[in-house]
Amino acid sequence: MSPKKMKANLFILTLATLLGLFQTSLLPNLSILGVRPDFVLLAVIIVGLVWGMKYGILLAVVGGLVLDVSGSGLVGLSSVALLPVAVLTNLESVEMVESKLPSTLMMTILGTVLYYLALMLFRGAGDIRLPWLDLLINVVPLSVLVNCMLALPMLGLFGLVSERFQPEAGRDP
Repeated sequence: MSPKKMKANLFILTLATLLGLFQTSLLPNLSILGVRPDFVLLAVIIVGLVWGMKYGILLAVVGGLVLDVSGSGLVGLSSVALLPVAVLTNLESVEMVESKLPSTLMMTILGTVLYYLALMLFRGAGDIRLPWLDLLINVVPLSVLVNCMLALPMLGLFGLVSERFQPEAGRDP
């Protein structure tokens, strides 16, 4: 493995760990419009779009495990719910769009819906008491809105920080 790729992997591992800890330890009391921001989910989307699916998957696995170990419940559940989102980012190439704004917003909408559907499916498998309709009508749309509001500042921040750690020019599928 080249030193640039090793540096990029270390950056992703550190980012996933810090965001997971930040989301579970400092953010449980913070809510915007009644929902908590999904910083690990947003990082999976942004990293997947900018650096490629491989790095998005690494962030999804590590970030999801940190979320689960830090208090979200079943270990591995968040990783499993984040993986389809990381794969989804491979469908959209940021290089084809002059501005990263449309791709980021579109993937944030699709990724948030997919993430929550996966979480509800895995958490609620066999549990008819899970308030499916309430979650779909009240929680998911607000989460999409909050994540879209935070996606663009996070994209800018990632762009500033990641230039030092980017594995190579362009996306790595």
